[in-house]
Amino acid sequence: AWREQYVRNAHAIHADIYSKMVVLQKTVATKILDGLGTQLGRTRESYRDLIVEMEGKFGGSQRLLAEAFRAIKALKEVRVGSIRELERFIATAKRYFKRLREAGLGAEVDTLPIQAELARVIPGLYQHEYEAFRRQRELPDVPTVLVEWAEEKLEILNAIRRRTSFGQNAEERTQ
Repeated sequence: AWREQYVRNAHAIHADIYSKMVVLQKTVATKILDGLGTQLGRTRESYRDLIVEMEGKFGGSQRLLAEAFRAIKALKEVRVGSIRELERFIATAKRYFKRLREAGLGAEVDTLPIQAELARVIPGLYQHEYEAFRRQRELPDVPTVLVEWAEEKLEILNAIRRRTSFGQNAEERTQ
C-alpha cells in the first residue's frame, strides 16, 4: 500500500530530492523509517539507498508479484455456495492482477497459466455456470472474465443470503 501511494505521489513526479524526501517522511510511518538502516539525506545517493532498502524490506514489484502468485497457487477449491471462499478467490485474483499492472506486465493478466491456476479452484458446477455466463455474453475464456463471473455470482449469493435472513427474522418476530 505505501509503495503504490509513494510511487504515484512522489517517486514518479519530476521534483528535487529534498521534496521527495519530505513526501516520503509524511507518507511513510515513522516506525518504518526508524527501522531502516539508511539515513534520510538530501543527496541522490541517499535517496536511492533508502528506496532500495524499503523495496527490499517491504516489497519490490517482482517480490510482490511472486507473493501474489503464490497466494493464487495456495487457493483451495471454492465450495459451492460459500460466500467467504468466493470473496477470497476474487480478492486474491484481483490482488494478482494489480501486482501484474504495477510490475508493468498488465498484458500478462489474461494468459493461459494464470487462467489454469484460477480455473483449478472453481468446482465443476461453477465451471458450467461460468461457461454459460461467458457464452451468453460472447466473452473470451480469460482470467478477468472468470473474476467478473465470480463477482456476479457473489452478488447473487449475497442477495439470496439477505432474502433468507430477512425471512427468518420476520418469522422469529411473529412467533
